[in-house]
Amino acid sequence: TKYFLRQLIAPVAVAMAAGMIAAKRARWGPRVDVLVESVNTAGAMLKIVFMSVVLSCLLPFVCYGHPGGELSMVSSPATICFSSTIHVGMMAIGVVSFALVVAPFAAVVTYATFEYRLLARSPSPKAGRRLSMWRF
Repeated sequence: TKYFLRQLIAPVAVAMAAGMIAAKRARWGPRVDVLVESVNTAGAMLKIVFMSVVLSCLLPFVCYGHPGGELSMVSSPATICFSSTIHVGMMAIGVVSFALVVAPFAAVVTYATFEYRLLARSPSPKAGRRLSMWRF
């Protein structure tokens, strides 16, 4: 339960920021580019918390051995690794969080890194808009 809520912090923060940007658009009109501001804000927020999110996703997989042969989680010694339902659930949450938060962010950053050079040289007026999305 605590672990699940911890994994929701980054996605909920990004969703709240997108909601605030949409409200800003409703107040200030079409001069607010929701897509550009949302991508840039989400990127900046995830860049700040990236390592914490990755480490949190991997916590269930870091175990240590007992003299009797069992394994316990380093972050929660009372949780027996790979045999308790709590640990299996935590591993599932960690994998899903990694797949939905960490992997997409890493993919977008990789894509933006390769795309940035092409956009910087492009004479297209759309290139400036796309460049401003990748400022984070």
